[in-house]
Amino acid sequence: FIDADHGWAIGFGPGVVGTFLYTTDGGQNWTSTECPCLFNDLDFYSATQGWMVCNDGKIYSTYDGGVTIEPLNLSNSTT
Repeated sequence: FIDADHGWAIGFGPGVVGTFLYTTDGGQNWTSTECPCLFNDLDFYSATQGWMVCNDGKIYSTYDGGVTIEPLNLSNSTT
């Protein structure tokens, strides 16, 4: 959680690529977003801007709090 309302969670289970959840109401309700990979870690700078790292070293970002997740295009190695 970055504040009292905005929080994120990642995880996985059998047969699941990965789970990415976010809340905007302090955890009362959680929304899932399609996860492109198994995230190992995440970090949020604000309620809207964050980054996620996949188990294969690729980095993804969001600028809308997790509603959409896009690959981060880097000119050098992402591992």
